[in-house]
Amino acid sequence: MSSRAMQRPDKVCPVVLRRAGERVEILAFEHPLAGLQLVKGTIEPGEGIEAAALRELEEESGIANAVVSRPLGVWSSGHQRQVWAFVACVPAQPLPDGWTHDAPDDGGRTFRFFWHPLQGPVDPERWHVVFREAIDFVRNAAGPFDRTQPTRLRPACAADHAAVADILIGARSAFMPYAPAAHPEHAVRAWVRDVVIPSDQAVVAELEGAVMGVMVTSVDDAGAWIDQMYVAPAWVGRGIGARLLRHALAVLPKPVRLQAFQQNEGARRFYERHGFRPIAFTDGRANEERCPDVLYELRDAPRDGSA
Repeated sequence: MSSRAMQRPDKVCPVVLRRAGERVEILAFEHPLAGLQLVKGTIEPGEGIEAAALRELEEESGIANAVVSRPLGVWSSGHQRQVWAFVACVPAQPLPDGWTHDAPDDGGRTFRFFWHPLQGPVDPERWHVVFREAIDFVRNAAGPFDRTQPTRLRPACAADHAAVADILIGARSAFMPYAPAAHPEHAVRAWVRDVVIPSDQAVVAELEGAVMGVMVTSVDDAGAWIDQMYVAPAWVGRGIGARLLRHALAVLPKPVRLQAFQQNEGARRFYERHGFRPIAFTDGRANEERCPDVLYELRDAPRDGSA
């Protein structure tokens, strides 16, 4: 393997795919001066790859609240010694067939977005060679466009409320029998449906087309919080929680805090293994279950955004 291939990526390309009938399409845009392109930008110093992908996607296209589905790989482009990281991203809502966006980091120029057939011809008169080769890389890296890809992350939607509630209720019952339920099951389901899902702060993990994990985050003056993170009991130990946590650490500002019951030894080992450290212990009088808990904090994530 060449030394160039081993370099840390300095560019990131957030890849958004959709299915249109029998074909798969990739999001692209027309630059008013430079022809047809994919969204791509520079990874800022100290910025994780996934965070950079989501930032560039929002800045260049206006797509906010997307989540990272999975990394697609790293490519030495041969263009100005750039090394690109490709990251599959999933928008929070279905996107239109086309739109325009004024990119603030490109002098406010207007980009015209459209969908290009992933397997379709790429006109050399309109696409720069580096973007033609980038599409070739995505064709090979993305594989079959299948919504049942393992550990696919996406924003939670209204249709997920029953599955998310099942996971919360099932995980609490399976792993925290010492913590009495503070609310009846019907109230938990209503809270998920009416508060958690509409908050736009919930991310779900899909496996085999079904929701198998959920994470809810928030940000306040103290920093960021992981408010809820649960995996369906039958799927614990398969990397779903780690994938959700990596996403949170890539996109949330630091420090990141969370609370766990002191008796929840499995969760505590998991968080400590990923860099969280206990900063306060309480007797539980402040939580609804009245169970002793521990406040965890992670102040710095690894430079490469991994966890």
